[in-house]
Amino acid sequence: MKGRKSAAAFWNARAQSYDRRLSALPAAYRDLLPRCRALLKRSDRLLDLGCGSGQAACVLAGAVRSVQACDLAPNMLDIAAAHARERDIPNITFSLQDAAALDFADEAFDAALSLAVVHLMDHPDQAMAELRRVIRPGGLLFLSAYLAGQSALSRAGNALMSLGGYRDPQRWNAGSFRGFVEGQGFHIQDSVLYPMFPIPMQFYICRKSG
Repeated sequence: MKGRKSAAAFWNARAQSYDRRLSALPAAYRDLLPRCRALLKRSDRLLDLGCGSGQAACVLAGAVRSVQACDLAPNMLDIAAAHARERDIPNITFSLQDAAALDFADEAFDAALSLAVVHLMDHPDQAMAELRRVIRPGGLLFLSAYLAGQSALSRAGNALMSLGGYRDPQRWNAGSFRGFVEGQGFHIQDSVLYPMFPIPMQFYICRKSG
Protein backbone atom coordinates (compact mmCIF):
# COMPACT_ATOMS: atom_id res chain seq x y z
CA MET A 1 0.00 0.00 0.00
CA LYS A 2 1.38 3.42 -0.85
CA GLY A 3 2.10 5.57 2.20
CA ARG A 4 1.11 5.03 5.79
CA LYS A 5 -1.88 7.43 5.65
CA SER A 6 -3.35 5.91 2.50
CA ALA A 7 -2.84 2.39 3.86
CA ALA A 8 -4.55 3.33 7.13
CA ALA A 9 -7.48 4.84 5.22
CA PHE A 10 -7.76 1.73 3.03
CA TRP A 11 -7.94 -0.66 6.02
CA ASN A 12 -10.14 1.67 8.07
CA ALA A 13 -12.73 1.53 5.29
CA ARG A 14 -12.55 -2.26 5.14
CA ALA A 15 -12.28 -3.07 8.84
CA GLN A 16 -15.82 -4.47 9.19
CA SER A 17 -15.62 -6.68 6.10
CA TYR A 18 -12.14 -7.88 7.09
CA ASP A 19 -13.41 -8.80 10.54
CA ARG A 20 -16.33 -10.78 9.11
CA ARG A 21 -13.96 -12.72 6.86
CA LEU A 22 -11.42 -13.47 9.61
CA SER A 23 -13.82 -14.17 12.47
CA ALA A 24 -14.48 -17.71 11.22
CA LEU A 25 -10.68 -18.26 11.12
CA PRO A 26 -9.64 -19.51 7.67
CA ALA A 27 -8.24 -23.04 7.55
CA ALA A 28 -4.65 -21.79 7.38
CA TYR A 29 -5.11 -19.84 10.61
CA ARG A 30 -6.73 -22.81 12.31
CA ASP A 31 -3.56 -24.73 11.51
CA LEU A 32 -0.84 -22.15 12.14
CA LEU A 33 -2.12 -20.60 15.38
CA PRO A 34 -1.83 -23.90 17.31
CA ARG A 35 1.70 -24.20 15.91
CA CYS A 36 2.48 -20.81 17.44
CA ARG A 37 0.75 -21.58 20.71
CA ALA A 38 2.72 -24.80 21.18
CA LEU A 39 6.01 -22.86 21.19
CA LEU A 40 4.95 -20.02 23.48
CA LYS A 41 5.49 -19.97 27.25
CA ARG A 42 3.27 -18.56 29.97
CA SER A 43 6.01 -16.06 30.86
CA ASP A 44 6.33 -14.72 27.31
CA ARG A 45 5.68 -11.16 26.21
CA LEU A 46 4.18 -11.35 22.72
CA LEU A 47 3.97 -8.62 20.07
CA ASP A 48 1.31 -8.87 17.36
CA LEU A 49 2.40 -6.50 14.58
CA GLY A 50 -0.46 -5.74 12.20
CA CYS A 51 -3.06 -7.33 14.45
CA GLY A 52 -6.02 -6.41 12.24
CA SER A 53 -9.29 -7.13 14.05
CA GLY A 54 -7.55 -9.15 16.74
CA GLN A 55 -8.38 -12.77 16.00
CA ALA A 56 -4.82 -14.09 16.40
CA ALA A 57 -4.12 -12.01 19.49
CA CYS A 58 -7.27 -13.30 21.17
CA VAL A 59 -6.41 -16.92 20.37
CA LEU A 60 -2.84 -16.67 21.66
CA ALA A 61 -3.39 -14.43 24.70
CA GLY A 62 -4.15 -17.39 26.96
CA ALA A 63 -0.74 -18.92 26.23
CA VAL A 64 1.38 -15.94 27.31
CA ARG A 65 1.84 -13.36 30.05
CA SER A 66 0.92 -10.38 27.85
CA VAL A 67 0.19 -9.35 24.28
CA GLN A 68 0.92 -5.98 22.72
CA ALA A 69 -1.30 -5.85 19.63
CA CYS A 70 -0.74 -2.99 17.21
CA ASP A 71 -1.99 -1.83 13.83
CA LEU A 72 -1.97 1.32 11.69
CA ALA A 73 -5.79 1.42 11.26
CA PRO A 74 -7.78 2.80 14.24
CA ASN A 75 -10.99 1.08 13.10
CA MET A 76 -9.23 -2.30 13.16
CA LEU A 77 -8.01 -1.63 16.69
CA ASP A 78 -11.51 -0.64 17.85
CA ILE A 79 -12.91 -3.94 16.60
CA ALA A 80 -10.00 -5.92 18.06
CA ALA A 81 -10.43 -4.30 21.47
CA ALA A 82 -14.16 -5.05 21.37
CA HIS A 83 -13.44 -8.73 20.69
CA ALA A 84 -11.06 -8.85 23.67
CA ARG A 85 -13.69 -7.27 25.94
CA GLU A 86 -16.40 -9.65 24.72
CA ARG A 87 -14.17 -12.64 25.48
CA ASP A 88 -12.98 -11.20 28.79
CA ILE A 89 -9.31 -11.30 27.80
CA PRO A 90 -7.47 -8.91 30.13
CA ASN A 91 -3.85 -9.27 29.03
CA ILE A 92 -3.97 -7.66 25.56
CA THR A 93 -2.98 -4.01 25.12
CA PHE A 94 -3.87 -2.36 21.81
CA SER A 95 -1.97 0.55 20.29
CA LEU A 96 -1.70 2.53 17.06
CA GLN A 97 1.82 1.98 15.73
CA ASP A 98 3.98 2.63 12.70
CA ALA A 99 5.66 -0.67 11.85
CA ALA A 100 8.78 1.19 10.73
CA ALA A 101 9.15 3.03 14.05
CA LEU A 102 7.69 0.98 16.90
CA ASP A 103 7.27 2.69 20.25
CA PHE A 104 8.77 -0.18 22.25
CA ALA A 105 12.11 -0.66 23.98
CA ASP A 106 14.87 -2.80 22.56
CA GLU A 107 14.39 -6.53 23.27
CA ALA A 108 11.01 -5.85 24.88
CA PHE A 109 9.42 -9.09 23.61
CA ASP A 110 10.12 -12.79 23.83
CA ALA A 111 8.16 -13.47 20.65
CA ALA A 112 6.42 -11.61 17.85
CA LEU A 113 3.67 -12.43 15.41
CA SER A 114 3.06 -10.73 12.07
CA LEU A 115 0.56 -12.50 9.83
CA ALA A 116 -0.17 -11.48 6.24
CA VAL A 117 1.30 -8.00 6.67
CA VAL A 118 4.82 -7.60 5.29
CA HIS A 119 3.86 -8.26 1.66
CA LEU A 120 1.60 -5.20 1.85
CA MET A 121 4.46 -2.85 2.70
CA ASP A 122 6.49 -0.76 0.29
CA HIS A 123 9.49 -1.05 2.63
CA PRO A 124 9.11 -4.32 4.59
CA ASP A 125 12.80 -4.25 5.50
CA GLN A 126 12.05 -1.34 7.85
CA ALA A 127 9.40 -3.34 9.72
CA MET A 128 11.68 -6.38 9.88
CA ALA A 129 14.47 -4.23 11.32
CA GLU A 130 12.07 -3.06 14.03
CA LEU A 131 10.97 -6.62 14.75
CA ARG A 132 14.59 -7.63 15.10
CA ARG A 133 15.20 -4.70 17.44
CA VAL A 134 12.30 -5.42 19.80
CA ILE A 135 12.65 -9.24 19.98
CA ARG A 136 15.14 -10.55 22.53
CA PRO A 137 18.12 -12.61 21.31
CA GLY A 138 16.93 -16.09 20.37
CA GLY A 139 13.31 -14.96 20.48
CA LEU A 140 10.60 -16.28 18.17
CA LEU A 141 9.05 -14.64 15.13
CA PHE A 142 5.89 -16.12 13.58
CA LEU A 143 5.65 -14.60 10.11
CA SER A 144 3.47 -15.08 7.06
CA ALA A 145 3.07 -13.41 3.68
CA TYR A 146 1.05 -13.97 0.55
CA LEU A 147 3.24 -14.93 -2.43
CA ALA A 148 1.86 -12.86 -5.29
CA GLY A 149 4.83 -13.84 -7.45
CA GLN A 150 4.60 -17.58 -6.89
CA SER A 151 2.90 -18.48 -10.19
CA ALA A 152 1.06 -17.13 -13.20
CA LEU A 153 -2.19 -17.71 -11.29
CA SER A 154 -1.04 -15.75 -8.26
CA ARG A 155 0.19 -12.89 -10.44
CA ALA A 156 -3.14 -12.80 -12.26
CA GLY A 157 -5.02 -12.91 -8.96
CA ASN A 158 -3.02 -10.01 -7.63
CA ALA A 159 -3.71 -8.00 -10.77
CA LEU A 160 -7.46 -8.63 -10.46
CA MET A 161 -7.49 -7.72 -6.77
CA SER A 162 -5.65 -4.47 -7.53
CA LEU A 163 -8.74 -3.32 -9.47
CA GLY A 164 -10.47 -3.01 -6.07
CA GLY A 165 -7.59 -1.04 -4.60
CA TYR A 166 -5.80 -4.01 -3.03
CA ARG A 167 -2.30 -4.83 -4.17
CA ASP A 168 0.80 -6.62 -2.94
CA PRO A 169 3.82 -4.36 -3.51
CA GLN A 170 6.05 -7.33 -2.66
CA ARG A 171 5.52 -9.99 -5.31
CA TRP A 172 7.61 -12.68 -3.65
CA ASN A 173 7.76 -16.33 -4.56
CA ALA A 174 8.75 -18.97 -2.01
CA GLY A 175 12.46 -18.61 -2.74
CA SER A 176 12.65 -14.83 -2.73
CA PHE A 177 10.60 -14.55 0.45
CA ARG A 178 12.86 -17.00 2.24
CA GLY A 179 15.89 -15.04 1.07
CA PHE A 180 14.33 -11.81 2.30
CA VAL A 181 13.57 -13.18 5.78
CA GLU A 182 16.98 -14.77 6.23
CA GLY A 183 18.62 -11.57 5.04
CA GLN A 184 16.88 -9.68 7.86
CA GLY A 185 18.68 -11.67 10.55
CA PHE A 186 16.19 -14.46 11.26
CA HIS A 187 16.77 -18.21 11.15
CA ILE A 188 13.84 -20.16 9.71
CA GLN A 189 13.27 -23.31 11.73
CA ASP A 190 9.95 -24.43 10.25
CA SER A 191 7.76 -23.51 7.29
CA VAL A 192 4.37 -24.31 5.81
CA LEU A 193 3.05 -23.23 2.41
CA TYR A 194 -0.75 -22.91 2.46
CA PRO A 195 -2.27 -23.27 -1.06
CA MET A 196 -4.82 -20.49 -0.70
CA PHE A 197 -6.60 -19.38 -3.88
CA PRO A 198 -5.51 -17.52 -5.92
CA ILE A 199 -2.42 -16.47 -3.90
CA PRO A 200 -0.70 -18.98 -1.60
CA MET A 201 0.47 -17.99 1.86
CA GLN A 202 3.89 -18.86 3.25
CA PHE A 203 4.22 -19.24 7.03
CA TYR A 204 7.53 -19.31 8.88
CA ILE A 205 8.55 -20.02 12.44
CA CYS A 206 11.80 -18.13 12.94
CA ARG A 207 14.38 -17.38 15.62
CA LYS A 208 16.23 -14.12 15.93
CA SER A 209 19.81 -14.85 14.92
CA GLY A 210 22.78 -13.85 17.01
